[in-house]
Amino acid sequence: MLSERVQRLNAWINEVPPGLTLEEQEWAVFRNLGTAVPAVLHASQAVVFGFLGAHWMMLYGLLASPISGAALWLNKSGRGLASMAIMQLELVGMFCLGTALYGLEAGFAYNLPLMVVAPLFNFPRSSRRRTVQAACGLTAAAFVASVTTATWFTPIPLAPDDLMLLFWLNIFTTAASLVGFTSNAEALFFKRP
Repeated sequence: MLSERVQRLNAWINEVPPGLTLEEQEWAVFRNLGTAVPAVLHASQAVVFGFLGAHWMMLYGLLASPISGAALWLNKSGRGLASMAIMQLELVGMFCLGTALYGLEAGFAYNLPLMVVAPLFNFPRSSRRRTVQAACGLTAAAFVASVTTATWFTPIPLAPDDLMLLFWLNIFTTAASLVGFTSNAEALFFKRP
């Protein structure tokens, strides 16, 4: 019974639009994972943010989950660039908002440098170079703006223990993203014959 569900999940994740080359299929599967995982993760994070008193982030997580689902649908419909552009905006928005509202101590800023290089891994290979450069540049600008904002304004106060848990949640998110990106790079760039 469990193996049947795992097989169905695997088939669903590997479902890509017809007519793609083998390399494009591999990238499309990675984008499927890159949208399906955040759809579930954001809903889970919303609950945690609620318990920690980070109510703005809870609301953002509840909004971000269906946005990730829409990005998954776009990717499965053959619109990989639109899918990843939405995910880039959604994730960068979340990290910028968290940094600006709850300060540098909350750890959201640790995710932003990773998001600067994310388009290199996530945007479809057919995307024009300028599109990827623009996404990277705008993300870098958003990172600088949110960190600057966090240093100018007093953050929304959270209990010290809650702030520490939020910090470690963001460190875990950064580490998990690094593992995902590096495993994708290994699979796509260092293929074995």
